[in-house]
Amino acid sequence: MEIEKAKLFPSDLQTLIFVTTAPRTTKVQDYIRSTSISNRENGLFDVGVLFWDDIESLINKHKAVAERFYGSIESSNVKDSDRYSIKRVKAGLNYESFIVPLKEEPFYPNFDSRLIYPLYDFIELERNPNVYFSDEEISYIFRRLTIVAKRIVDLVGRHSFPCNPPKGSYIEIPYKDYPNGSKHQKLMLDTIEELIFDSSEFFDTYILFMERTRALA
Repeated sequence: MEIEKAKLFPSDLQTLIFVTTAPRTTKVQDYIRSTSISNRENGLFDVGVLFWDDIESLINKHKAVAERFYGSIESSNVKDSDRYSIKRVKAGLNYESFIVPLKEEPFYPNFDSRLIYPLYDFIELERNPNVYFSDEEISYIFRRLTIVAKRIVDLVGRHSFPCNPPKGSYIEIPYKDYPNGSKHQKLMLDTIEELIFDSSEFFDTYILFMERTRALA
């Protein structure tokens, strides 16, 4: 009913957000998402919803607001949120099974793109309202990790590489859709150099992240 009323609003709306103290429900999220998509297709406003846990996350992100409404509780809330966020990052980027292999991966001549799958889930953490850091330096390092992760995923997604598939399966050839000329060989080698550089930066940034968050974890 409120969405229909908003369509009659005298000025153009860009976004309509429902804010509620109710707990998160999949049914409401799905309805809001489908309605928002339908609205955009018809040139109307986006629709969003903030549940109580979203509101708590937003309050914790802004210390002045948290202090105004929660007082002394604010500090412990932020620390708990930081610990939760650190736990999510460490769970998604296991040091032994992912970080070390990524650091040591030469990307050529046999690169299995399945190696970077954890990066897809890690990038999604950026959209999780409960994953954030109250410390500005740690928050910056986390954003840097996300940026480098996106670069790696983008490079692998746009180019083809040899891989080590299970025995008997298809072996992908580098740039299989192009002539195997020197120009395309150079493009592939340049791309591999970028991947090596990015993976090294990702490793170094991850180590820095772990050092800065050790006291909070």
